[in-house]
Amino acid sequence: MIPTSANPRTYLYNAHAIGVGGRITRPFDEPIDAQAATALPISGGQGTACVENFHFRKVVSFKSAHAQVSGSQSSADYSYATLAMATVEGFNVQNMVIAKRLVSRLASHYPANDQQQPTIVPVGSHLAGFHVAGCELEVELDIDTFSKLDKAHAYDQAQKTPGAYVSKGIVVTSLVKNIVKKSPCSGITISPGGVIDVPHFGRIYVAQFLLSPYAWRLIMLRVELGCPLEGSVTAGETQGNGTTVP
Repeated sequence: MIPTSANPRTYLYNAHAIGVGGRITRPFDEPIDAQAATALPISGGQGTACVENFHFRKVVSFKSAHAQVSGSQSSADYSYATLAMATVEGFNVQNMVIAKRLVSRLASHYPANDQQQPTIVPVGSHLAGFHVAGCELEVELDIDTFSKLDKAHAYDQAQKTPGAYVSKGIVVTSLVKNIVKKSPCSGITISPGGVIDVPHFGRIYVAQFLLSPYAWRLIMLRVELGCPLEGSVTAGETQGNGTTVP
């Protein structure tokens, strides 16, 4: 929207969505190019991307990945809406981390005036058919808490969640409310904040949530490989929000 004398502000959209990406550093050094990746122009609009049947050196694979971003202004109340969503099906890291389906979704609403607070909600984000080291896990996400709060109060609430910390104004936390073992498990350790450790494999971060005053980022799975393979793989990453200027 172009600023005018009647409406001196303009809105700067901010959204991206990535299906899968990362980098392996040992025993070889090679990037995993971002798959099913799209970004929203600062002026709004939409973007989509899709990749099918991806395989990377027998390390990472998935059946399909879809990414979508959109941003527009309502003609009814002149508010601004932004959506970022990434969906990955059949995700697999060395048969140690498997997800039948994962969805990372952030939808934001920015009011046309300063009388209301903006909101960003993760409604629709979920993880299904999740297995780590042969153990079936059920992940419960705390969608309700962040969906009921405006952006400022959600930023404050995020700092109180288990395992959360603040660095350079960014709250690093997780949407995970609980992880339940649905089958006999041995050898893995589940810590508060959606962290799963697997000896001689690595660490998995589930639904990692990063909140700053200007943008939120949700990564449904981040796999930090430790031994003998080293590197980092992410699946289902979205970022959304936006702001007015001046």
